[in-house]
Amino acid sequence: MTAPGRCPAFLRIPSASTCFPVTKLEFYLLLDTILELPPGTIKGDEPLATLEGWDSLAVVGFIATVDKHLKFVVPPKPLVAATSVPDLTALVADKLTG
Repeated sequence: MTAPGRCPAFLRIPSASTCFPVTKLEFYLLLDTILELPPGTIKGDEPLATLEGWDSLAVVGFIATVDKHLKFVVPPKPLVAATSVPDLTALVADKLTG
């Protein structure tokens, strides 16, 4: 995972104190970072059960990252019900562009 208070390089915005995913692709790259996977691993159609590292700590990381970078509190029930990357993407779809 990215060090606390640090934004992954691909999400840094010059002269801004915050960063955020803008597109679905950037969101997938953020998931790669949470799961400590090489950039580009997440393609957007994966079942969560097939992702190495998707566990309770990754869920906490997902909640914290979405809160920090998207300024959005993930609702717990839909998150618990999520079984795929498309499910996670749907949770934050209103915060993404493109």
